[in-house]
Amino acid sequence: MSSVISNILYTPLTFSRHISQTMVNSLFKALSLTNNDDSTDTTTDITTTDNTTTDNTSEDEEEKDPRDKIVEKPKDSEQEFRVFTLKNGLRCLLVSDGDGESSKNSMVQAHKDIDSTDTGAACLSVGVGSVHNPRHAQGLAHFLEHMMCMGCKKYPGENEFDEFIDEHGGSSNATTDFEITQYMFDISVEYIEEGLDRLAHQFIHPLLRKSSVNREVNAVDSEFMMGLQKDSERLEAINVSLIQSDHPCCIFAAGNKKSLLKDTKRAGIDILSELRKFYDQYYSANLMTLCVQSTLSLDAMEKMVGVFEKIPNKSIPRPTLETLPRPVNKCNFLKYYPVKDKTKLFVSWFVEPMLPHYKSKPDTLVEWCLGHEGPGSLLSKLKKEQLATSLDAGTALGGFDDCTNYTRFTVEIVLTDAGFEKYRDVLVLLFQYIAMMRDNLPCERLYKECKKMYQIDFDFMEEEEPYDNVENLSENMLLYPAEHYISGPELFYEHQPDLVTSLLEEMNPHTMLLTLQSKTYQKECKSQEQWYRGNYKKDKLEEQFLETLANQKGGSFNLPEPNPYIPEDFEIKELDIDQTAQAPVLIADEKAHKLWYYVDDVFEKPECLMYWQVYCNGLNDDIETYAKCLLFGELVSTRIGEQFYSATLAGLSSSVSVTLSGVTIKVDGYSDKMYTYFAAFMKELLGEGTAQNTVNDNWAAIQAKLVRELRMGTLKPKNLATELRLRVLRDNYQSSEELARKVEEIKPDELKDFKIGNLGGFHIEALAGGNILSTEIHKHLDVVSSNLGVEHNIMPRSNIKHKRVYKLPLGRYCLKVNNQNGEDVNSVVVNYYQHEAVTFRDTIILELINDLMSEPMFNQLRTNLQLGYEVECVDHLTHGLTGFSITVSSQANKFSVDEINTYIEMFIDWFKTYLGNMPDKYFDKRVGETIKQKIKPHLCIDDQLDQMWAEITSREYIFDRDERSAEMLKGITRGEIQSFVHNLFVRNVRKLSIQVEGNPDGVEIEEDRDSEDEESSDDEDDSEEEDEKKKKKLPAFGTPNMTRLPAKGAMTDEILQDINSVDDFRNTQCTLMPVYKLQSQIVTVDVTNS
Repeated sequence: MSSVISNILYTPLTFSRHISQTMVNSLFKALSLTNNDDSTDTTTDITTTDNTTTDNTSEDEEEKDPRDKIVEKPKDSEQEFRVFTLKNGLRCLLVSDGDGESSKNSMVQAHKDIDSTDTGAACLSVGVGSVHNPRHAQGLAHFLEHMMCMGCKKYPGENEFDEFIDEHGGSSNATTDFEITQYMFDISVEYIEEGLDRLAHQFIHPLLRKSSVNREVNAVDSEFMMGLQKDSERLEAINVSLIQSDHPCCIFAAGNKKSLLKDTKRAGIDILSELRKFYDQYYSANLMTLCVQSTLSLDAMEKMVGVFEKIPNKSIPRPTLETLPRPVNKCNFLKYYPVKDKTKLFVSWFVEPMLPHYKSKPDTLVEWCLGHEGPGSLLSKLKKEQLATSLDAGTALGGFDDCTNYTRFTVEIVLTDAGFEKYRDVLVLLFQYIAMMRDNLPCERLYKECKKMYQIDFDFMEEEEPYDNVENLSENMLLYPAEHYISGPELFYEHQPDLVTSLLEEMNPHTMLLTLQSKTYQKECKSQEQWYRGNYKKDKLEEQFLETLANQKGGSFNLPEPNPYIPEDFEIKELDIDQTAQAPVLIADEKAHKLWYYVDDVFEKPECLMYWQVYCNGLNDDIETYAKCLLFGELVSTRIGEQFYSATLAGLSSSVSVTLSGVTIKVDGYSDKMYTYFAAFMKELLGEGTAQNTVNDNWAAIQAKLVRELRMGTLKPKNLATELRLRVLRDNYQSSEELARKVEEIKPDELKDFKIGNLGGFHIEALAGGNILSTEIHKHLDVVSSNLGVEHNIMPRSNIKHKRVYKLPLGRYCLKVNNQNGEDVNSVVVNYYQHEAVTFRDTIILELINDLMSEPMFNQLRTNLQLGYEVECVDHLTHGLTGFSITVSSQANKFSVDEINTYIEMFIDWFKTYLGNMPDKYFDKRVGETIKQKIKPHLCIDDQLDQMWAEITSREYIFDRDERSAEMLKGITRGEIQSFVHNLFVRNVRKLSIQVEGNPDGVEIEEDRDSEDEESSDDEDDSEEEDEKKKKKLPAFGTPNMTRLPAKGAMTDEILQDINSVDDFRNTQCTLMPVYKLQSQIVTVDVTNS
């Protein structure tokens, strides 16, 4: 489970934990593949329960359509719902956000004169997935997901759907999981009806063209190759291979070029015929669900979804694995040689499917205990014994881990070197804890505590973006009865002690799979999984040891103590400042501190957020002190994470990040017990007792963990490219490797007396908002100041250093390096173009160029040229200096980095023509969509305050940045964009090409680039459709599509100058820019006498 203090450098653990509502949602994403008898009858429930009401129904709702009253929802939600079934059996859920004027949670009312800011979204889910792949065409379900988006009879253009969505301010995607496939999009609400029509026709009459096969197989293959060096993908593939080969779950879910083209061709199988057969067999309206959300009325949306009634209903029974025997592992001990240097122990069991028990959630209760980090917990004991640094437990996120046949319950422990050597001792402690749970569970007190916290989180659940919400709800429609589409994964309804007991009985050593992951296994792991090439060895634990584990007693462990931090008071406080501007108020501006306060009169949740930036004179760009601060943060996290774990479970959380200028602390959660938690937390983090308790017996393990994490970050080529770009651009930028070496050199004695309070003078800047009064912020300031001793140790504001950047020289430069993982075939090219001038208008123009370029770039570089699965463009504002980048992730056995760079330059030339041919009417439409995105209201206070905090920490204070941008966009012309593009990419080009080259021999793969165009597009079903496709495929203003160049070599006249030394290049050819800062008007309010 993640620590109470988290450093900004690290990513969260794999498995979800029940700490906050977001994490709750993540956990039940894992359950999204499960089916049960209840869901089989869902259609009947929906069509016969229109008169059913829930406890949320008020007397005022009695006159509404009874279908509007089914879904149980958070108590302060003002969304309206309607559930119904179309004549073809397709089940629909409509979500109306209203017009904004009656919703206290919507900021649309702040922009009620601009209705077009609203976004609509839709998701169609199909109850079929990768587990239904035919054995002779592995990955077919995923391949079909790609092909479904490649044109339909009414809208035949291959990228027509994506282009339409992008042109109208939206986005689209599709995903394939084990038993569910989903297709979703969002769009400006005035275009949602046409968007729905286009989505529906993809399922009414998809073209599934022969001419699209090779391109989309390549897209699937690139997606597969992106995961080749991920330990999670490799280990899952190995786990799949360990179960009985005739089990339906023993599959290759993703698919690649070999499984879809090479193997089928050798077997004499026509992949397109198989694809169409799979579509005919499973894509039936009665296996589909549709969720639509917008600000339109339910009646209006119901009319729009009528088109989905045209999807054929083939009356296909829902495919399920319920009646099959569960998987059986071929061994009980697996050794795995990983890509990343991370030592782990996994223990997993195939247990009965948990979704049928969603009302009592026995697995959640077991997770709550086993993953606990407080006193008496398993992790606490492992840390004290210096055996482990973290532990997570539960059901993982989808895929092989959860289906209608089973749920896989996993315990994941990150081991120290000592823990790896004593892994049997770790197992003994694990089964002692499980024995303790068997002796003490079920526990009525623990159940009530979990139920209460889950209910609180549900009651005050933040609204999700419509895109995410429809994806989740459409999936839930396949899993839960109608009244529980929202609440099913979120709430406890009943206590069933026998189910908890049964689950714990299944978690015994005789049925477990033990997996040990270590870099020391390189020579021992000789077996290789056929798809992802992960190296492993099957081993066996002797029966005597298994019996020893089975006979363990509870030892010194105990269940979690009652949680004192669970909130009780949810009253919304009356505002003590009358301020209507959508900007924070500066309530204090002193020598030692600045305090900002946001007056929340919109969201009205019983929660508050606080951000604290402590500028430290002793840190100011000192790399050695910075390294000490990072290690100090990890040590403190280990020490006090256990102490405040109960607060984390109760929705109170803190994060701490260290930069070269100071320490940033974010604290958020329910406001009821916030001050109590804040005071205790800050005392432990900053106070006098910190230093003497920080250096402990686990010192070496924590230091080694931090060093490994720093070094592993740049194993991903895209991360390495980002670091290299910043090393060139930013003054005093330290690489991960340099920082890792500094951390490695630190001795325990150097931190014995170390604490943040000893880092010289301080200046504090803070922002608070939510359910907190402005006067209360001063109490929290006193806590921080007293623990730091700020009153006698003030840092002048003028001492705060601004980050500075280098301006590139005119010309084209290249920094080429090898992928740090010699076995990785993946390459990345990032072409960065720095802009010479820096004005607010420049930043807006670059954002607009990004919006105009993103979809055609995807179409040309990914779809047409098949360079790779990931292509993106980004506009940059790097400490005042603007720039633009185009990134392509590819594979070295398909394209060299030189070729990728050339294709990017070709695309830029193509894009200039594209802009030149663009009608003004079309340009104005795209500008309008960009404006809508700028003034789109925030859905929760977290997003709004995060944006304000970014302005504060950049010290630009442009709190109305979005409004200014929207206004400025109205005056930008197409000619101005064309001139800007020419200056940026041609006339005054300052180009830095970062090229991370993969190893073309890193992965053995069958590849024949010349064969991609072997097959003609003269399929008998395609001739007329192809003619229509050719007409509609091109942009309306006639810019030709890019085509593959005929040969390697000098494809353009571009000459790139190589950078052999970053430091020499930066110091001799680049110019260090002065500090750049935009000014803004600040609202000041004196509340000292309030």
